[in-house]
Amino acid sequence: MEIWAVVPVRGIAAGKSRLVGVLDQDARASLNCRLLDHTLRVIANWSGGLDRCIVVSPCDEALAAAERAGALALRESLHSPGHNGAAAAGAGLAWERGATAVLVLAADLPYLSAAALAGMVAFAGMPPRTVVATDRS
Repeated sequence: MEIWAVVPVRGIAAGKSRLVGVLDQDARASLNCRLLDHTLRVIANWSGGLDRCIVVSPCDEALAAAERAGALALRESLHSPGHNGAAAAGAGLAWERGATAVLVLAADLPYLSAAALAGMVAFAGMPPRTVVATDRS
């Protein structure tokens, strides 16, 4: 099975806007960078690299971070913005490149682990089904 990961990213400066009362813009941007880096490291550890990982974002900084890490960077379409549009665009590119399954992951999962990804894929079974990871245990 050729599993690709798609990571929609709202943006480095735009993400975590609900924390505006707690963190200033620089702190939120720093947090978003760390969360994206963590997500990409976990995907790389799980899959053996980032050659089957696509980061989709309207944000130049997020796309540059993806490329530096070794992932594919895809600019979010103006015609279909937002998380769902980004996920669909990333999945479409993954299918074009030979994916047989696509795992869409948020970029802000601080407890994400390679074991959790392996568990999600195993739970999905064959043929792959939809598996949704919650932010609570």
